[in-house]
Amino acid sequence: MVTFESAGGWLIGSILFAIAAWKIFSKTGQSPALALLAFIPGLGPVIVALIFGRGRWPNLPDRRPER
Repeated sequence: MVTFESAGGWLIGSILFAIAAWKIFSKTGQSPALALLAFIPGLGPVIVALIFGRGRWPNLPDRRPER
């Protein structure tokens, strides 16, 4: 059963994570609205982390091999 305390903790944690993700997405040149995925219970932060891990970062060189 979900209590107010656990739901409130989830909401506060999601808000803090979404704010950080919003800033990171905007600095990487991606749509900051992707940070709203953090509000999906359980799976949202995992999706955001996968986007961070697989996305392109503007200050790092492209690591793909040349053909």
